[in-house]
Amino acid sequence: MRHEVGSPLTTPSLTSAQAGALDRQLSDLRIIWSVIDTYYPNLLPDEAKATTGRLTFHLAQLRAAFPNLNDLRDKHVADIACGSRCYEDNTKRQYEPWMSRLLLHLGATPVGVDLAAQQGETFDWRQADLTIPDALDILKSNSFDAVYICAFPTRKAIRHLDSKGLRWPDMRDNILSHVRRALKTDGVIIRSFTQADEELVRLALTPEPPQNPAQQKPVQKPPNYPPRYYFDDDEYLL
Repeated sequence: MRHEVGSPLTTPSLTSAQAGALDRQLSDLRIIWSVIDTYYPNLLPDEAKATTGRLTFHLAQLRAAFPNLNDLRDKHVADIACGSRCYEDNTKRQYEPWMSRLLLHLGATPVGVDLAAQQGETFDWRQADLTIPDALDILKSNSFDAVYICAFPTRKAIRHLDSKGLRWPDMRDNILSHVRRALKTDGVIIRSFTQADEELVRLALTPEPPQNPAQQKPVQKPPNYPPRYYFDDDEYLL
């Protein structure tokens, strides 16, 4: 592997909890760089900042559902809207199927689902347009241990749906109904949708009414929404 992540040469006195957290961070970095090196062995660290951030985010999501990553081994996991390297505007590797690649590296059996094809990938995949109601019929019922749903909604995705005359709540409910059907009885949804997501997107897309220059805009506390994560020029609301 091109990039090696080792233990620090000197370590101050740490509690057992701090030492455990540090060991986990180092382990996560090794996993992340192993995945990156598999697909871009000559990529310099400075060129991999966005990709490293994305994989760190994905790994945190997986740990929330599977605190012991070894439990992912041999798990059948669907990755909905997984992304693809085949998109023409994929200039910074931001649309590539990093979650499916990460799952494969961790010993799971991912099935990537996306609008674009997955030429050159070694995981199983299906091509599907999620704006079509029955597109996810391709997922067999009661067959997945977990389903990861891409970080919807994004502002870009919402605007795209609006331009096609489609409603996000309808698409969301349709996706979730297929996900629940495809999951085993004890299956896990690794990423889901919340009302806070939708409200935040709605507010972001609603133009503010014109203000009288003499009128002071009231100071408002920011709503207590879940955290936001930024990748490249898009904003993913979690």
